[in-house]
Order: sequence, then structure tokens, then C-alpha cells
Amino acid sequence: MIAGTQSSTVYANNYNYLRIAAQAGHRIGVDGDYGLGGYSGANVTNLILIGTDYNTCKLRLTSSGTVFAMSGTTVSNKGTAYVKGITIAGSQTSTYIRFIYMAAPFVNIFEFRNNYITGNLRVLTGSPGTYNLNLDTTYIETLTVEDNIFYNTNCTSGYAYTFYLENTPTKMFYFRRNLVTNFMWIFIHLGITNGHTYEDYITRNINFVVEDNRVVCRDDYVPQLYGGTSGYHTFMLCEGIAGTFKNNIIDGIHYTGSGSYAVYDAYLSTVFLTFEGNTIRNNVTFSTAAAEWDLLKSKKSYDGVDGAYRIYRNNIWIVEKRYADKFNKSRFMLRKVMPCMTDPLDEYIVENNYWNCYILSFQYWGHRFIDNVGKFNNNRVIMTTCEHNVKTDSLTDFYQALVLWVNDSADRILEFKDNYIVHENPPLDSAGVGSGLFYIVLDQADAGDSTSVLFTGNYLALNGFTYGDYTSSKVTSSGNTFVSVT
Repeated sequence: MIAGTQSSTVYANNYNYLRIAAQAGHRIGVDGDYGLGGYSGANVTNLILIGTDYNTCKLRLTSSGTVFAMSGTTVSNKGTAYVKGITIAGSQTSTYIRFIYMAAPFVNIFEFRNNYITGNLRVLTGSPGTYNLNLDTTYIETLTVEDNIFYNTNCTSGYAYTFYLENTPTKMFYFRRNLVTNFMWIFIHLGITNGHTYEDYITRNINFVVEDNRVVCRDDYVPQLYGGTSGYHTFMLCEGIAGTFKNNIIDGIHYTGSGSYAVYDAYLSTVFLTFEGNTIRNNVTFSTAAAEWDLLKSKKSYDGVDGAYRIYRNNIWIVEKRYADKFNKSRFMLRKVMPCMTDPLDEYIVENNYWNCYILSFQYWGHRFIDNVGKFNNNRVIMTTCEHNVKTDSLTDFYQALVLWVNDSADRILEFKDNYIVHENPPLDSAGVGSGLFYIVLDQADAGDSTSVLFTGNYLALNGFTYGDYTSSKVTSSGNTFVSVT
């Protein structure tokens, strides 16, 4: 191949040499700075691209298209992909670059390590097509993305994902020790199409471990979100059987444009989820049409599996009021609500966490989905202010409630113990709501179910609210301190 800045003809020749070597199964050493163009989506079974230092070993993708396609020839002859130690740079003038497109029956191993990725490209696309996913070997065995740097990645045609694995069974996805700076729309998508023919199989064959990553969107970064007028801007969206999200820093994901776009640190709807030791700071949508502002974002738990749980421990969530000032936006748009559940769970554990948020509201309607045990214990919560339904653009029928449940037959236990909660100021822009109720326990069941609440050892200091009644035959209360702040 010919290195350096060359003509489009040279770039096409470079790609042809690379294609021939890859299709022959050779180990390809990247030893310089090479431009590639005129891709044909070369079908390869095994791909090995190795560089010694991404500062000098580079592949520059200069035109639109798919560089490599991998599917494995049969379920018994699935290949592998190793990409290590190189820079992959997508041209900002090309509309759509897919570095690797992977179709069923996929590959056994995909390893992506110590690379530098930038520009207009999607690193990995997965799609089953019309393949029969009930065949037991139809999955990616191990997908590993470790110790990489991603800077200003985007994909300006189609959906703006960096990793897009739609309906792609992935036995284990490791995403560890990566640095991500600025991205568009959703960085990692491990999603399942609602009502997919093989939804059960796909769900049971997606697992992930995401840990020790740093994800930052800088204040001056303006994401352009593609794919319609509504959606999500989040680091990761995943559905599957089990996930661990641990020791990550997610900072500054923001959206200031039009359309109904929600912003989340991560949207994780697995059956079993452990979310631990993460620091989440200033992830905000300033879209006035947005309809969701949830923390601890997680919906589907999948009805076909017993023992579903969510565990949130030792995390930090921060939303600073000055963050709105940076973008000349209303501070009301810093609003956050927790939590969000829409499917039944056996256990929901929230312990030893810290929140310091400008507007944080407890809307505990989700307790109706806890089948067995719900715990909110030993947390520290600082709210500068909160939302209340006297504000015209607040949520409809909004309750401020620490514990809430509705009439059903669940025999559940809800613990709310040893928490420190301070609400420093009256609800934002809500003159005259001093008589509004902040419900400690809001029992909408009228003693119609068998829920029991243990409410002990808590310190609550609220400004602008009157404490709602929390006496009930179903509530055990002791050792609590209630302070009215004026």
C-alpha cells in the first residue's frame, strides 16, 4: 500500500490490497498512515489488523461504504476479528462509513483494543437479517472493546451509533477502560426490536460488563441527532438477560436543539442489573418538548424470567444549576425524576448512594412493580429545589412521595431506612405552595393489598412543603427526624 495523502485511485488500490490480504486470512500489520477508499464490503471470515502504535499506524477512511463484512460461512465455521494498536479515522465529508458489518451467524471472538477512533464512522454493525436465530451457535461468543480512545465519533447517515448491535445475540460484551469524548445520539446500542420473532432467544443471549470507562461530552460540543424528531441521547442502550455497569464516569451528555430528545447516562433494561460505583454528572436535555427526565433509567425486565432485580449501590449523581446557565437555558430544564420501572421485579435495591441535584423529584409510582422487596437505605440526597404540579409545565398529577403503592395483590416489603434528605428551597417558580403536601408514604391502595413499609432512622428537612400523613397500619415508623425549613 502507498502511505500518505494520495489520490482517490491510490486509496482504492490500497483498499484492494488490504481486501485481498484479509480474504486470504493473513495477519495484516499496519505500519504507516494509509488512506482507503472505494470499499466493496469485502467478505472475510477472519480479520487481523495489528499496529504497534496508533499515533503512527493509521487507516484513513476517505469515502462512504462498508469496509469489511463478516458473517462466518456456517455456524460451525465462525471466524474471529482482532483489531489492535491503530488509528481509524472517518472522513467528515463522507456520509456513511461502516468499518465492520457483521451478520448471522456472526463470529466467535471480536477483540478491539488500544485503538484511536475518530470521525464519521460506525465501528461495528450487527444484524441477523433473516437468519434462524434459534440455532444454538448463532451468536457472538465474546465481544471485547478495551483501552481505546474514541473522539468526536458520529455517523451522519442513518442512526448515529458508534456500536450498533440490533437483534444481535452477544453472549458477553466487555467494554472496559475506554475514553469516550463527544458522540452523537447513542454510543452503544444493544437493542431488540419490539415483537421480534426471536425476542426470547436474543434476550437470553445478551450479557454485558461495562466498567472503568470515562465518557465526556464537552460543553462546546453540539450533537446532531439523526433518525427523526424524537429519541434518546445516551452512552448506552441495552436490553438482555444480565448486565454490570460499574465504576464509570458519565459527564456532560447534553442536548440543546429541537425535537423531543431525552438524555440518560445509560438506559439498561436487562433482567438482572448491577449498577455500582458510577459517577454521573450534568447529563441534561434542554429540549422543551422532552417528555422524560428519569434517573436510574430502566424499563423492561422480561416477564419470562424469574428473580429479576435492579441493584444500585455506591453511585454519585450530580446536576449543577450553573450547567443551565452555560447554555443560557432555563434552570427548570435541569429537572430529574426517579425512578422508572414498567415491568415486575423481584428486588429493587438502592443503597449507599449520593445525589446532589438542582431539581430532583421523588415520583415513586414504580413501587407497584416490585413483587418482593424494595429497599431505599442509607442514601444521602441533597435537592436545591424540586418540582411540583402547581407549575404549569410540570408533570400531570405529579406527587412528591418517598414511598407510593397502588391497589394490587402483591405481598411486598418496602424499606426506607437511614436516609439523609435535604430539600433546601421551595419548589421552583411556585409561589404560594407552602401548603402543598410532600407525602412520606402515599398509600393509594386504601389498605387493599398486603404491602408492608419499614420507615426508620431517616432525617428529612423540607422547604415549602407540609409533611403528608404517613401513619398506617402497614407502616412501621421509628427514629425519624422531620425538620421544616423556611
